[in-house]
Amino acid sequence: MRRFAVTAGFFWFCVCQARSAAPPTSFAAGFWFWAGSSARERQLKDEQEELWRAQRLLRQVVREAGNTELGRQAARLGVTCVRRISERFDRLPEMRAVDIELSKWLANPARQVKQP
Repeated sequence: MRRFAVTAGFFWFCVCQARSAAPPTSFAAGFWFWAGSSARERQLKDEQEELWRAQRLLRQVVREAGNTELGRQAARLGVTCVRRISERFDRLPEMRAVDIELSKWLANPARQVKQP
């Protein structure tokens, strides 16, 4: 039984280090912490996907609006959306490319935003 307690303690230490959360104080609390983490993970993925879709829409607005105030606001908001996406999201190379593309466009609005 002691070996299980040490293993479970190490497991919670790893989970808490990864999530920066306080370790649960009992087995029941640990179970609910673990059960809730999958829901939080799903919520995080959904939020990241919404940010990704938002930046795609904003890039389209930049393309259509061009060098106008609306285009500049859309580009700024698009950069903000891309930078808020976690690096755990599976599209890191695409995110970096979009960030660079929109940042360059903001520096020189005469450039055209590439078509996807």
